[in-house]
Amino acid sequence: MQIRGLSNIATHGAIANSSVPGTRVRAAFELGLLEQEKSKLQREISAWLANRERAEQRLRMIRERTGVLRKFLDADAASEPVLSGSPAGAKKRRPKPRCHTVTLQY
Repeated sequence: MQIRGLSNIATHGAIANSSVPGTRVRAAFELGLLEQEKSKLQREISAWLANRERAEQRLRMIRERTGVLRKFLDADAASEPVLSGSPAGAKKRRPKPRCHTVTLQY
């Protein structure tokens, strides 16, 4: 199922292109509607461009950060051996509580 957006909705301009207004009032009304539609579409385009720029900027930041992290991991892997598991006689630690508890006496 395709998501419907503003670009998929039949606009007043698309519907009214086939008819010619008969009076000045009708022509003025249609002109007002078309001006509103034009401003709506311009706002949609500017919002889309702003969102696109934010997404592209975030992608650039992600590429830079992943490059730095990959270099770090490659250099770290070459210099240090990776230990798998814990030593045989090591005591298992109990996980620390997430919050501190306080006992109140009344």
